[in-house]
Amino acid sequence: LNKAFNSVKDSYQTGLKLNLPKAQLDEVKNKLKEATKAKVKLDIDEATAKIDKMKLKIVAAVGALAVLRAPVKTAIDFEKAMVDVKKVTNFSADEFKHFSNEIIALTREVPKSMNELASISFEGAKLGIAQEQLLDYTKLVAQMANAFEMSTSEAGSNIANLKNVFKLKDIKEVEKLGDYINYIADTSNTSVPKVISVLNDVGAAGEMLNLNAQNLVNLGGAMTSLSIPANEASTSMSKIFSVLAGAKKATSSAKWAFKELGIDVEDMQSAFEKDGEGTLIKFLEKLKGLDRFKRA
Repeated sequence: LNKAFNSVKDSYQTGLKLNLPKAQLDEVKNKLKEATKAKVKLDIDEATAKIDKMKLKIVAAVGALAVLRAPVKTAIDFEKAMVDVKKVTNFSADEFKHFSNEIIALTREVPKSMNELASISFEGAKLGIAQEQLLDYTKLVAQMANAFEMSTSEAGSNIANLKNVFKLKDIKEVEKLGDYINYIADTSNTSVPKVISVLNDVGAAGEMLNLNAQNLVNLGGAMTSLSIPANEASTSMSKIFSVLAGAKKATSSAKWAFKELGIDVEDMQSAFEKDGEGTLIKFLEKLKGLDRFKRA
């Protein structure tokens, strides 16, 4: 086609030079127009065909770029998240590098991304978790959030609260307490979040009666298993603890009530100092023998 197009073009130009008749030149001119249209169409068709052939390559290339971009973006986001962690900790350069690598390795143990784990570490540091316990804290939060369908924020807050309320030395002790809470929840027809809610509310009050964390887990599990809402269970327990802890300074009517139960206030206080849970159980058993008006 290119040869034919050039031949017609040359013929027209030669005709102009030789002053050929107009009719003859118009015929050549028309042929030249037709040849031009044909050539343009062919060029377009060829270009379209080439583009069609290249489509798959283009799509593949774009896909490859997207695949490459994803991990790069993840790495950048992780680096930014770890910068936040560094701001709220006192890691040395080497310690920080080691901690970052540990967070990355932790993704193979728990169903959380690097960025999610970095965020948990950041929140933990803000809550006052010590640097040497921060990795254990991050792992426990991720596990608890996944196992008990909590948000990482809720799980992290619960762990920090339990550690502080019961004056636990490290995250390993919190983990042991969490395992016990889970056991009681499974065997008492209640749930971990409900029991934890009770513990967070009455932990400090329970200390007045020499009740430790496990004692309160047992009591919280028993009450919430009766379909008593966690907040109501906490309120009832707090009132009982307050009355019993202040028995020595009780009003005359309260002292009379203890006497009606056959309880000597001084003896009860001594008993709580020796065995908080056992003494509380005995007191509750005495209440069972009363009608609901006297119990109130």
